[in-house]
Amino acid sequence: MTHWPQLWVIAGPNGAGKSTLVRRHLTGKVPVVNPDDIARELSPHNPLLKNADIVGCYKRK
Repeated sequence: MTHWPQLWVIAGPNGAGKSTLVRRHLTGKVPVVNPDDIARELSPHNPLLKNADIVGCYKRK
């Protein structure tokens, strides 16, 4: 049987639970590329990233 490459895209608005879904079900099982993690690594002191995290947490409550 031939196994074809797969690309899974988890998309949605802020606070929809994308990161939670990936963290709970996919991390360690498949390669994950998270743009938020990349942005934090490139600019860890960017206040806009902290604001985005705060908004995401607020929307989940």
